[in-house]
Amino acid sequence: MYKLVNPVQHYSWGSTSSIPEILGVDNFEKKPFAELWMGAHSSAVSKVYINDKIIPLNELIAQNPNTVLGENRKTLPFLLKILAATKPLSIQLHPNKDEAIKGFNRENKQKIPIDAPFRNYKDNNHKPEILCALSKFTALKGFRSPKDIYDNFSQIESDVIRGQLNNFKSELNPSGLESFFSYILKLSEDKKNSLIRLAESNFINSNKLHHQWLYRLIREYAYDIGVLAPFFLNIILLEPNEAIFIKSGELHAYLNGTGIELMANSDNVLRGGLTQKHIDKDELLSLTNFSQASTKLVKIKKMSNGEHTYITNSNDFELSTIDLKKGIIFQSQYENKAKILLCLKGNIKITDKARKINLDCSQGESIFIPANISNFVLEGEGAIFKAC
Repeated sequence: MYKLVNPVQHYSWGSTSSIPEILGVDNFEKKPFAELWMGAHSSAVSKVYINDKIIPLNELIAQNPNTVLGENRKTLPFLLKILAATKPLSIQLHPNKDEAIKGFNRENKQKIPIDAPFRNYKDNNHKPEILCALSKFTALKGFRSPKDIYDNFSQIESDVIRGQLNNFKSELNPSGLESFFSYILKLSEDKKNSLIRLAESNFINSNKLHHQWLYRLIREYAYDIGVLAPFFLNIILLEPNEAIFIKSGELHAYLNGTGIELMANSDNVLRGGLTQKHIDKDELLSLTNFSQASTKLVKIKKMSNGEHTYITNSNDFELSTIDLKKGIIFQSQYENKAKILLCLKGNIKITDKARKINLDCSQGESIFIPANISNFVLEGEGAIFKAC
C-alpha cells in the first residue's frame, strides 16, 4: 500500500476554496484549484512514497504490472479526480473506444504533436465517466426530447432559424435534431450573434431554469454558441452523494459545484462551445449521439459489508463510498484489482493483515492499493471514496 502525492490542475474555472479545504492547505494566492488527479495518466501522474523516496505511480506499475494491476493489465484502467467548478466548463463529449483508436492513429500519422492545441485525441482510449456530487452540483447532460428542443427554439421567433425549425418540426427525431443542431453549430458570426441577442431580450424576465442559465452563460462567455446549450441539453441538479453517468458520445458540461469524478484512463475531449480552446465541429458532429438522453441518477447498491456502490455499465471502473464509524471495523470484499482510497473526512487506518502492513490516512489523503492486496481492513472514523 502506498500513500499518493497528487497533482492539481489550476484551470481558470476552478474554485479557490473547495479543493484547498479538502486538502487542508492555505491558498493565499487565490489560485483556482480546478481538479485533483489521482492516477497514472501521462498528462498528470500521481506519485507514491517508497522507502523514503517518491516515484511516479506509472513507474511503480511498470516494475511489476501483474502484481500491481493484476494479470493481463499494463496500465491503470481508471482516473480518479476531485473537480471543483465555480464557472461552467466547456460543452464536450468523449469518443468510444473504436473512435479513439482510429482518431489517435490518424493524428499520429498526420504527425500532429501530442500537445498541439488543435489535436483532438491525446490517447487511444474511451472516456465514460461518473460524477458524484460532494456539494449541490449543476450539470448539462445529453439531449432533451426533440419536441422540447423545438419548443425552446420556436419561442425565440428568429428569422435566422425559422426555415430550419420548420424542417425540424416535420422530423422530430434524432436525424432531424442532428440537422438542426449542425445548422446552429455552424452559424455565421453575424447570424449567431443575432440569434443569441434575440433570445437574451425575449427571456429577460423569465424564471425558467434554461433561460436563467442562458443569461449566466452569456455573462461568462458572451456570445459563444455554447450559451444556447441549455435549450438543447438536460439540466441536472444533484444533491450531495447523487451521481450521473456520462456515456461516450453524450454532450455534457459541468456548470458549478464540487464532485468526485471517476473515468476511464483517458484525456480525450471533443469540445462544442463555452471555451477558447480548439473546436473541431465536423469531428464533434461525427461522434455525437443525438438520441434523447436519460436523466436518471445512478443507482446505489448497499453491499453486505456496508459499502455503497454506484452501479454503472462500465468495465473500466467502479466507484463506492464507505462511511466508517468509530469502533466499527470495515472488512473489504476480495478484489484482485488495483484500488485508490480517498479520505474526504476524518482519520482512518488501513491494514493489510496478510502482510502485517498498515497506513494512516487523514482528510485529503489518498492511498493506492495494488491488486495483490485483495483484502484489507479499515478502522477509525471517516468518509471514504473507493475507486477500482
